[in-house]
Amino acid sequence: MKDTIEITEIDPSEATDAQLRALHELWSLDELETWPEDPPPPFEEFVAEINGRPSYSFQRFWLATGQESGQPLAYTSIDFERRDTNQHRGHVSIFTHPGSRLQGLTSGLLRPVAEIARKEGRTSLNNWLKKDSPGTGYAKLLGANQTTNDFENRLPIAELDRSLIESWVARAPERAQEYSLEFWEGACPAEYLDSFAQAKQAMNDAPRGPNQEDDVFQPEQVKEWEERHVEAGYLLWTYAAIHEPSGEVAGYTQMFPSPWRPQLAKQEDTGVLPAHRNRGLGRWLKAQMLVKLLEEKPETDSVITWNATINKSMLGINRELGFRGVREWGEWELTLDDLEAWLSAKSGA
Repeated sequence: MKDTIEITEIDPSEATDAQLRALHELWSLDELETWPEDPPPPFEEFVAEINGRPSYSFQRFWLATGQESGQPLAYTSIDFERRDTNQHRGHVSIFTHPGSRLQGLTSGLLRPVAEIARKEGRTSLNNWLKKDSPGTGYAKLLGANQTTNDFENRLPIAELDRSLIESWVARAPERAQEYSLEFWEGACPAEYLDSFAQAKQAMNDAPRGPNQEDDVFQPEQVKEWEERHVEAGYLLWTYAAIHEPSGEVAGYTQMFPSPWRPQLAKQEDTGVLPAHRNRGLGRWLKAQMLVKLLEEKPETDSVITWNATINKSMLGINRELGFRGVREWGEWELTLDDLEAWLSAKSGA
């Protein structure tokens, strides 16, 4: 007898341990399919992913299980931030257990996603997919369009030229005479918080999709985001370039060395405000961060970062450092109207 499918809505802030472990089982399979070269992510990392979200972040999961077997079969999720910008956007993820594919689970999981999106005023849904993966075919079937391309870049630490990054650090003050670097672990110190929040707007100049607005982070939002991540167990490193005459943060770079998979470190944003560009601050920041990683996290095997394929400046720096483009990703965008039309056609309405 065919097992009946049961779909359960899960608010992660109220989820039971059993629900979280069922979601983790599927999430870790998704991670292993996407990054087969990496060690599997432990349950603790999945919990940190959920607990690290700030109060202005909204997230819901829907879990499909076999009613008789209790086996997790598939899940979908929607998440977005309730801030002043990009109030029309929501991020959707969906994954089906390899043994449960092509069984019509997707429409049942996407219906509640569409309902929440409509209720919350989200009219544009997006997801990142590997180039030429099966998911891209499904995205096209739903009516989604690809908006941007990114490279996933990896730096094998064994191949990193330490003399190169040390020379970048040594020469940096020649071009950036009015600047110094400040390091902090964890949340941004209070004395830099206002200007650090302003410096984050430098990332708005990175290439992005046509329907994405500039991000504006208030200082209290930056503070909460960072504090929540640290409380959840993440290791957060920041180097900031300080403009000495003004005392303001001119640029920054952030890295997450993994506490759960110490072989890995994720290089996150590197941004410099327009008034402070063309002084080599980006190279200085990235090189200094890699020097620190070599000294304090010798167990790291590789550093992962992402760049838009048309971001020639940052790609050039990463290629000089030894980062290799290992995968190409695309951001796919689906209007809520198109999703609802697809769901309506599936139900015969």
